Amino acid sequence: ASAQSLGPRSERHRAVPSPHIRVVSPGAAVNRRIVEKAAALLEGQGCRVTFGAHVFDRHRYLAGLLADRLRDLRDAFLDDAADVVWCARGGTGAAQLLPHLGEWFASKPIVGYSDNCCLLAEAQRRGGYALHGLVFEELVLGPGETLLRPDAIDALRLLGELGGATPSPRTCPVEAAQTGPRAASSGR
Repeated sequence: ASAQSLGPRSERHRAVPSPHIRVVSPGAAVNRRIVEKAAALLEGQGCRVTFGAHVFDRHRYLAGLLADRLRDLRDAFLDDAADVVWCARGGTGAAQLLPHLGEWFASKPIVGYSDNCCLLAEAQRRGGYALHGLVFEELVLGPGETLLRPDAIDALRLLGELGGATPSPRTCPVEAAQTGPRAASSGR
């Protein structure tokens, strides 16, 4: 599938030169160290990364209470400064949010997979952009987690196409041969 088949393009997403990524945890609790490492790597490449207020919360196996996870998701979609909503982890719990999604949902691209597929499907159903790609917790690669995974770069490039701009090799420091365009699915 091409970027054009992912849903209607809005005026808001014509140009995203260095995307502002809002990270949310709609379901399972995350590994804070790895998520913060992924954010640092992306910020080092020109992206702006911010976190929902409850990304690192924990309530049993979930990333906080339902109301807090929902509030973070809503705030991410309503934040005019954020260009994309990126799910921190899959697992379980995201489906609990579905009955509570308002008109605000799907107003910008959302990235994730696993349990987050219910949110991606709902975004697509509403005419928004949904990118089945790595969760934020999986963006780092290698010993010492010092590299971005090639699939992460592919996701950023596809998001750039959705926004009308493609990140340059300077923004995405992985060999061009490793990062060729892929279909609308990046990662799993």
